[in-house]
Amino acid sequence: IILSGIAGLDYSIPDGTFQITDNMPEDWTFMELKIPVTQSGQTDWVDVRIDRNDLGAGVTEKTVTITDNPLTTLKIQPWLEEKTLLTSPAGGDATAPTGHLSYTFGSTPNASVTIQLQE
Repeated sequence: IILSGIAGLDYSIPDGTFQITDNMPEDWTFMELKIPVTQSGQTDWVDVRIDRNDLGAGVTEKTVTITDNPLTTLKIQPWLEEKTLLTSPAGGDATAPTGHLSYTFGSTPNASVTIQLQE
């Protein structure tokens, strides 16, 4: 349950999706998880890392990185922390939950999204 709340972790073997909708506490600088995903008797370990860096002047850079994802669809949904969005990658999609951005990647084991936020 804690992985669902803080990391926003959700995955479905039948749907082939792995999703991170982070809610990492604002006073943490990083969070790293290794998630076992077992399908057809084989277990793959998905690495999830969320980094938050203070760039000064009230600007925070946040990066969500997923590696070794064996599923066909990967969703990364970084939390905006109730701050103003300064920069984000192009190609986001409209399925973002309130207060988050959303990026969907297909058939890739590794992906990363970096955003910058202003207090």
